[in-house]
Amino acid sequence: MAYLQSNIPHFKCWVRKEYTHNHEKFHGEFIHAMAIAVTTMPTRCLSFQMIFTGAETYDEENEPNVHGGAMWARMPITALCGDTPYDEWPEPMPVWAAQPWDCSSRDHSVYVLDRATPCPWLAKIDGEMYPAKYMFTVDYTNNEIADDPAQHKQIQVFVERLRDAPKINVWPVPDNDDYIFYYWRMRRIEDAGTGVNTADMNFRFFPCLVAGLAYYIAMKEPELMPRVPMLKDAYEEQFGLAAGEDREKTSARFVPRIGRA
Repeated sequence: MAYLQSNIPHFKCWVRKEYTHNHEKFHGEFIHAMAIAVTTMPTRCLSFQMIFTGAETYDEENEPNVHGGAMWARMPITALCGDTPYDEWPEPMPVWAAQPWDCSSRDHSVYVLDRATPCPWLAKIDGEMYPAKYMFTVDYTNNEIADDPAQHKQIQVFVERLRDAPKINVWPVPDNDDYIFYYWRMRRIEDAGTGVNTADMNFRFFPCLVAGLAYYIAMKEPELMPRVPMLKDAYEEQFGLAAGEDREKTSARFVPRIGRA
């Protein structure tokens, strides 16, 4: 468990230059940088350890790179803009829109959820939805707000991947019916015909079923025996892929409790 500051998966961004001069000048100007660490302080927004790259001078032939390599500590999240081409620079964002909840503790952990990283995301900002990208998670502890189940802002979602009617379970249980759950789904083409011969299994096991049938049929035909090892490997691979989709992918540790009678 880290205290105050942690390394993060670094990312490039633009920094509003007025944040480097106490908001007294350089409004509307930007410096290119790389965020390499995050700082958490109670009742404040996230802040970042920055390394300026000087990339804003690359297009100017005679402009000196005076910022490249400089470091800046605790740059607030509101000073950062995405490293993307802009037709017009974005307007400053209020703190409550950039980070709805303040940091709740100096004790925190930073980690990346592997299954969340490749997914497309939508961010809700001031009632509007915008395309977004998941970067990493900051989780807090050792604070009355961070450790209060009713206040903890990390939500767990469990999907029961049933064949006919998948179910989504959310924990903690919502305290009212006003919440909206946004998600992405992929629809499959329905089977042709009446559907009376549909196999009684989830669709992700169909490749495994076909590979298994091919393997067992080959074992019955002498002229197909040379193909048996290859078909067996394909069958085991398809079964592993299908079965692995339903296993719990979070880390777990079991410690036996041994006592005397």
